[in-house]
Amino acid sequence: MIKINLFLISIFILAMSFAQSQRSINELVPSRQVHLDFHTSEFIPGIGEKFDKKQFQEALKIGHINQINIFAKCCHSWSYYPTKIGNMHPNLKFDLLGAEIEACHDIGVKCPIYYIVGWSTNDAISHPDWCARNKDGSFIGLNYDFSATDTTERPFNSWRTLCWLPGGPYHQNILKQVEELCQKYQADGFWFDMYHILPRCYCDNCIARYKIEGIDINDDAAVEKSMALASKEHMKQLRQLIAKYHPNATVFFNATPHVNNSEVFKEELYTMNTQQELEDLPTTWGGYDKLPNGKSLVPSLNGKVVKREPIFFEHEANRAVIDENWKLVSKGTRKPPYEGEWELYDLSKDPAEAKNLMASYPKIDSRLSVLWVKWANENHIFPLDNRGWFEKIKADKGSPLNMK
Repeated sequence: MIKINLFLISIFILAMSFAQSQRSINELVPSRQVHLDFHTSEFIPGIGEKFDKKQFQEALKIGHINQINIFAKCCHSWSYYPTKIGNMHPNLKFDLLGAEIEACHDIGVKCPIYYIVGWSTNDAISHPDWCARNKDGSFIGLNYDFSATDTTERPFNSWRTLCWLPGGPYHQNILKQVEELCQKYQADGFWFDMYHILPRCYCDNCIARYKIEGIDINDDAAVEKSMALASKEHMKQLRQLIAKYHPNATVFFNATPHVNNSEVFKEELYTMNTQQELEDLPTTWGGYDKLPNGKSLVPSLNGKVVKREPIFFEHEANRAVIDENWKLVSKGTRKPPYEGEWELYDLSKDPAEAKNLMASYPKIDSRLSVLWVKWANENHIFPLDNRGWFEKIKADKGSPLNMK
């Protein structure tokens, strides 16, 4: 099997959902789920050639894994199984997806199928009519120089963005390939990715939709709402298609549960999920492996009171702890040890955090700071590091950025 350090492993925690066909609160969900990121370009040889069923199963058992996301299609546009709709990875010689599903099912492990949506680079190059567009008609991308030649060195993490909305050819292609997967495999579920990267699009399909809806393309708020509602319809069609073949399959659209001021959240796209998931990435990618200790909210759904415990934070040397109405917070400094001064706020009276109460409540400051240090020691937060995730990647000799 390809060495594990070529994979980016993400662990997901499943939470309750209020989506259509949601799980019962008494129905147990997998308690240890792993997301096996497997985005491999055409320049990587021998894809999966060392895959060993017994070794794969043993790794799952050692990790006490009972659910793992496995790849059907990655952001390079390659499929990991023989397909008539997509394009199988040129350096893959067998049905890797099918082999992984068989290995998982033999030992009672569920394995939802991963399918990329928003980023699919080779599809974007081969089908420019599938691409998302800016208002001036130019292509939308992340860190992407569309004038670069094939030999130009590109920055890390650069992608072209596609438009997946109904009415467009890419949406139809997605439906056809997902149906192929439903027909070909006994799918436990589907995990669709990259829905947070396209708040606005001005491709021909979207422009036509705006005209039908009477939307001014210069009205950003109206455009974003139209995009969110069209995405919801796209997800609804996928849900219906999957249910036709596998009515008990789980379905998750990544980024839809993001709690923010976006139209995606306002229009409740998260209700298209059969369950909500929280993604936790390795430290190399920004230090998101420090999740708070979990506490079941099921009793609250049955009318019982669940006492809220303190919530702790640390990101790039910025620190905070919230306990009931009190918040102790500190902005990291530019020089080691990066520990800025603590500030104390009463969120019940000052939600905007405008009045620092450190001088008035020294005992609360002392109690909360002790709690934060205890949490930091338990979770290996020290020494503090104020570098951003990209700077950490560049300094990490084992990161994909530094692999030759």
